[in-house]
Amino acid sequence: MIALYNEILFRPLFNFLVFIYNILPWHDFGLAIIILTGIIRLVFFPLSVKSLVSQKSLNKLQPKIKELQEKFKNINFKTGMVGDALRIPLQRGIYASSSSNELLKEVPEKYNNILIVKKLTPT
Repeated sequence: MIALYNEILFRPLFNFLVFIYNILPWHDFGLAIIILTGIIRLVFFPLSVKSLVSQKSLNKLQPKIKELQEKFKNINFKTGMVGDALRIPLQRGIYASSSSNELLKEVPEKYNNILIVKKLTPT
């Protein structure tokens, strides 16, 4: 599994970082990492916009969900409230899972940056 990760994500990003390093006139790895991070963020920008729009849509529905919580607060089992609370965003075409896309793109990016810095620093 690690070998697959290295071949698909780490090695291409590391090679691209070295490429940026070689292009820069000052040959500065710090600046190369900043540029690489900016390029990665530009690539994932549409995904970020989509997750932010989804998050804002869910925030607009918060009063309706609070209303349902007040309506079902005296009931011991919350299946009715949960069912209604889950149905409201779906009826409006809002998917809660799309707001987690931001996390899915951040974790590999940060992990790759850590691996690259570890590979660059002598031990």
